[in-house]
Amino acid sequence: MRVFCRSLIGVREGEGEDEGERVRVREVGDPVQLPATVISPIAERFGYGTSLFKRFQRAGYLVQMLKTQYRMHPEIRFFPSKEFYSEALEDEPDVRDQTERSWHRYRCFGPFYFFDMEEGIKSQPSGTGSWVNVNEVEFILLIYNKLVTSYPELKSSSRIAIISPYRYQVKLFRQQFCETFGMDSEKLVYINTVDGFQGREKDVAIFSCVRANQDKGIGFVADFQRMNVAITRARSSILVRQAASLKFVLGYWP
Repeated sequence: MRVFCRSLIGVREGEGEDEGERVRVREVGDPVQLPATVISPIAERFGYGTSLFKRFQRAGYLVQMLKTQYRMHPEIRFFPSKEFYSEALEDEPDVRDQTERSWHRYRCFGPFYFFDMEEGIKSQPSGTGSWVNVNEVEFILLIYNKLVTSYPELKSSSRIAIISPYRYQVKLFRQQFCETFGMDSEKLVYINTVDGFQGREKDVAIFSCVRANQDKGIGFVADFQRMNVAITRARSSILVRQAASLKFVLGYWP
């Protein structure tokens, strides 16, 4: 049995007793963000990774796109609109003023900024299937510390996030945060996988890609839906680590 959990809205229509009542069901979703997680390769092969929304869309049902976005700074919106939404996204008139922040005066904390670190060393813990990059963790925690020291209002898990496609990189971030700052990260910064970040939003998101090079590929980041989630959850600033190599491999970056 297949079970699809999506946002379904029932709309009751009809005028008078003669016409009776009709109930229409409208589904709300975004087929270019992540569907439900499917762990089994067999289940994936049989289509369980395809959402109900995407199935209706492929079957030719009418899909109406809501084009106006109210969350992101326009400089963040530009790239996903171009790559994932056929340049269809539009900004609500006041969204730039609502998402401008004082830290934007520094280029490295701007709405959309890339850091590249050629010497980052990747490793794969035995038997995990996941990846870590210790140098990247240390670098991002330095960036985090500089940001929250200069702007203490960001020292809250409701305002800033560190995200990565790899669960062991997330685990390493949490461990290193505790060792570096002498406290648990839970109340100070939201640290999670990209998949766990879907549906949330923060003022600042720092994206740790872990691996991105010409020879060994980029793993999870090659999934455009995961890339879309990673970028579009930030309201004011998305800071991406390993950007230059990603630009070479994917051809995604502007």
